[in-house]
Amino acid sequence: MQAHTCYSYQGGIAVDQGFDKDKLLNSMFFIPGFSACMKTSFNSLETKIILDQCNDKNSKYLIFSKTGEIHLANDNSLCLTVSNKNSRKGKGGDPLHNIKNIEFQKCKKDISKFQLWGIR
Repeated sequence: MQAHTCYSYQGGIAVDQGFDKDKLLNSMFFIPGFSACMKTSFNSLETKIILDQCNDKNSKYLIFSKTGEIHLANDNSLCLTVSNKNSRKGKGGDPLHNIKNIEFQKCKKDISKFQLWGIR
């Protein structure tokens, strides 16, 4: 999964850009364009963010908080964060957009602008 600077030169939100708002408000991160959900994959070293089939368990792993953070359900000290590592340029659009990886990092005030998410 990745994040990129907002752009709408296509005239609206593209199929790979938006979650279903109603489901998102219930902490289900459903992307209608792919009929898939954002969820987590754990191993002993890290927590990865992946797209996978949706099921009732999806809303139990990630929490979209009222303050705009996305937390792991079992550890609200970790926030989904737009990483400063591996920034790269997109392949089109005007203006050319930036692409960054997303990952879980400790929730911190000094990087909170990279850890806040919204609905539009």
